[in-house]
Amino acid sequence: MRSLLLLVLGLILGAMGATMVVNMLRQRDAYPRSVMTVMGHHAAALHLALRARQCDAAPSATHLARMQAMTGEILPAFPDMDAPFRDGVDKLRQAIGAAMTAAPRDCPALQQALKPIDDACDACHRQYR
Repeated sequence: MRSLLLLVLGLILGAMGATMVVNMLRQRDAYPRSVMTVMGHHAAALHLALRARQCDAAPSATHLARMQAMTGEILPAFPDMDAPFRDGVDKLRQAIGAAMTAAPRDCPALQQALKPIDDACDACHRQYR
C-alpha cells in the first residue's frame, strides 16, 4: 500500500514538473511566434481579400502598413540569426515597401504586389523553418 501511494505521488509530481517545463519552453518562444503569427494574419487577410475579390485600397494599405511595422520586430525576435536571415528580412521589408508605394487599388494590382512579399516569406521559411 505504501509503495502504491509513493508511486501515485511520484506520477503526480512528475506530471506537474513536466507541465511546468513545457510552459516555460512555450514562454521562451512566445515573442518570435507572436511576430510570425501577426505577419501571417495580415498576409492571410490580403490573400483572403484576393480570393473574395474585395481588394479595396484602404484595407489593403492597412494590412501592408501593419506588415511593414512588424518587419521591424523580426530581427529583435530572432537575435541570433545569421547574415542571410537579415538579408531576407531586408528583402521582405523592401517588397512590402514597394507594395505600399504601388498602393494597389484593385485585385490584379494587389496580386502583383503580393508576389514579391510571398516570395520573400517563402524563401526565408524554406531555409529557416
